[in-house]
Amino acid sequence: METVFVIEKQCNNLSNLLEKVNLSKDIEEPKETELKPDVSKNFYFTIVAICHQTFPINGLPLEGIINGLYLRGWDYLSAKFYNAVKNDNSLIYPEKLLEIKSTDIIDILEDDNGNSNISDSEGRARLLRDIGQKMLKFNYSSVEDIYKESKSYLIGIHGSGLLKKLSCFDAYSDPVMKKSLFFLSLMKNHLYWKYKDDAKLGPPVDYHEMRGHLRFGTIRVNDENLYNKILKNELISEVEDIQIRQAVYDAIILISNKTNNSPSVLHYFFWNLFRNCCKRVEAHCNKCSANCNLPSRYKRLKDILNIKGCLLSKYCISRNKKNKIIEPYVLTEYY
Repeated sequence: METVFVIEKQCNNLSNLLEKVNLSKDIEEPKETELKPDVSKNFYFTIVAICHQTFPINGLPLEGIINGLYLRGWDYLSAKFYNAVKNDNSLIYPEKLLEIKSTDIIDILEDDNGNSNISDSEGRARLLRDIGQKMLKFNYSSVEDIYKESKSYLIGIHGSGLLKKLSCFDAYSDPVMKKSLFFLSLMKNHLYWKYKDDAKLGPPVDYHEMRGHLRFGTIRVNDENLYNKILKNELISEVEDIQIRQAVYDAIILISNKTNNSPSVLHYFFWNLFRNCCKRVEAHCNKCSANCNLPSRYKRLKDILNIKGCLLSKYCISRNKKNKIIEPYVLTEYY
């Protein structure tokens, strides 16, 4: 039997629930930008490459005050890099990426108070140097060149599409393709790129979705030793992590096939829901807290379904459990 597998019954329960509502499009929260399109494309290519372990289980979260606002994780990372790139566009092109140092990462990510809790600054700098080196090696002056070379295909003939081309970069080499699919979703949702095989755009599974699907029960860890390691927040291997994330990926694909929602639409729904209503410590099983940041486009679904708390609580196997499982503890650059 597989170490981690999909529970079809729970996928069906979730699918039946989602068929009662119309999920919003797969979009990022709107942000004003002064960047030109090509700069913006390379900006996202760069920051997605180093968007991992921003809220580690055993470590300081990436959070702080930026322009007077408290931000965390991806929101913090993108806001800080945006400010840097707005002042110097060359930061996210090959020649400058090739020279970036860990101290540059720390400086760029300082908050308004001069604090910078980014983890593994040297590892992130190394990933960006690898991008700079390989872009120059393949004569890419911009990420747009990769898109043109792929002829707008995600997969393409004999694997000549974007997913294969991105995988040559260390930052985008994840077998479950989290960063690649996230970046490609951003390019699509910002109307920069279109794909001839758009149906191949799978969900970029991250730790929020791992936690949420483990709790809801759409996937199950069948290996007792691995399950106990997750419960105890003990370090798991990269192979075990990939098995869990692949199961979540497969579950989302199955739910997509049973509903009219694309994998990307489901990803944005799950990511927003689990990030805001099913946190590591705080879970809104029966009622959302006053400071719940679930975007309004998803909050409206609670009125339609007459639900006060988490939208998925009706069928969740972890509802009201005191000690809920959290996502596995793993050291990785993949997400």
